[in-house]
Amino acid sequence: MVTGAIPDWWGWGYWVSPLSYGFNAIAGNEMSAPRWMNKPGTNTTISLGTAVLKNFDVYTDKNWYWIGTAAILGFAVLFNILFTFALAYLSPAGKSQAMITEETTKEETRSTQSLSHSDGNNTGEMAILRMNSRSNPDALGGNADSLGMDFAEHHKASSLHQYVQ
Repeated sequence: MVTGAIPDWWGWGYWVSPLSYGFNAIAGNEMSAPRWMNKPGTNTTISLGTAVLKNFDVYTDKNWYWIGTAAILGFAVLFNILFTFALAYLSPAGKSQAMITEETTKEETRSTQSLSHSDGNNTGEMAILRMNSRSNPDALGGNADSLGMDFAEHHKASSLHQYVQ
């Protein structure tokens, strides 16, 4: 879109967009090449390259190549800093995944052992296997290393597998 066609109240969007700086830099670099500057434009006082740049409201100064390059690098650094702060200080939007510590593992092992010893038919292990089989049909077959389980289910299944052995 030509800069002159942008409404005045959208002018800020042109200046905060990295694409506008990139377009100005690439167009200015291309149209200032000798193959465009040595050919006369429609008006014989300016070259074809300058006429094309003016037609698209692109700055004709050759320094805009470096301004655009510096602006794009500046945007990259700014976005990386903002992304780093967002990852460090914002909570995830979706379901957070549990991190299992050694204490939690020991407590789960004790609770699994107490379930299996409290009833003789091992209903605790069967409940865990049934839970795993919903997300992974191979879980009843003893495939605890399947990628279909999330971390908590995989941990329960592998600790159960170790306990049964």
